[in-house]
Amino acid sequence: MTIAISVLAVLVGAFAQASAGTGLGLISGGILVVTLGREPSIVLLSLISIPMMAAILWQNHRDIQWKNAVFMTIPALIATPLLALGLRKVADGYLLVAAGVAVLMSVFFLLNGHNVARLKGKIGATGAGLLSAVMNMLSGSGGPPVAIYAVNAQWSPSATRGTLQVFFMGMSLASVTSLGIPLWDIRTVIFLCCAAVVGTVSGMLVANKLPVKAARLAILALAALGGCVMLGSGIASFL
Repeated sequence: MTIAISVLAVLVGAFAQASAGTGLGLISGGILVVTLGREPSIVLLSLISIPMMAAILWQNHRDIQWKNAVFMTIPALIATPLLALGLRKVADGYLLVAAGVAVLMSVFFLLNGHNVARLKGKIGATGAGLLSAVMNMLSGSGGPPVAIYAVNAQWSPSATRGTLQVFFMGMSLASVTSLGIPLWDIRTVIFLCCAAVVGTVSGMLVANKLPVKAARLAILALAALGGCVMLGSGIASFL
């Protein structure tokens, strides 16, 4: 039953990632953390997602915002190994609550039409990359900050999908390098990889058929889901 739930979560998450640009970590990260442990789940998701992200990147390569991708990725690459060491000694609860509140507030403001011009450039990209690195090392779901940044910057769906994959690939490689590769049950790995392939192919087939407004609402909904999960997880850790 545990494997079936994990497979379903990866399948749906991969579909969301391929069609909207983010979602794998948001939908499956929390479940895999519970079933596999925090660090093993982060590394496994990172390894599974790299070829998936490469395919999505290729499909949307013409619209990638390379400059913004660099400003998001470099801070995350620097922060990830430091976080891998530091978070092992720090209670996750406070960070999860703060991150969850920040994500939910951002979603609320964007849903009400409050775009922040100052956060569309280098400062916003750098901050989104750093916050995503923190969230990724906490729960394997670093998508909300960069997804919110993309919506605030009013990127097209194709630009969002392509640019976020550049960032996620860099962060995934940094996570694997920083945490190392643990031992997993080979059957679980095979099932999850198959789920990721099916979800990715399905998502890529419908990606270009999604209306712009629907794609942005989907991203904000996924970000809100991630914010709720982080907030709930942080509060639960104090109980």
